[in-house]
Amino acid sequence: MFCPNCGMENDADARYCKGCGRGLSGTGPINSNQDMASILINKKSEGLALILSLILPGLGQIYIDKVSTGILYLVAAIVLGVLTLMLIFVGLIYIALWIYSMYDAYTGAKEYNRYLLEHNGQPPKW
Repeated sequence: MFCPNCGMENDADARYCKGCGRGLSGTGPINSNQDMASILINKKSEGLALILSLILPGLGQIYIDKVSTGILYLVAAIVLGVLTLMLIFVGLIYIALWIYSMYDAYTGAKEYNRYLLEHNGQPPKW
């Protein structure tokens, strides 16, 4: 793929030109200090998302603005927690939900931050 701005050859899956930084797939480069400030202000910590989900499934998703997903994890965790008190084997499902919630929060925060970079600091609309 060749850059329409400077003509430099780039990899076929490149998002930005390695020569001039122009966006190759419909996104532009970070244009100003204001865009960079917006990225820094809106950036989410992958570690914090993971820790929040470690404390309680769903909190990490709420932190990265996936509120409806976070509430679903939270409700599922509460229901499974109550059922675990009655049926021990349900605890295995609770543990699986808990681990997946941590993974989902961590990868979601990474996706959130990547979106910020690609869209000049504008947070995603999940």
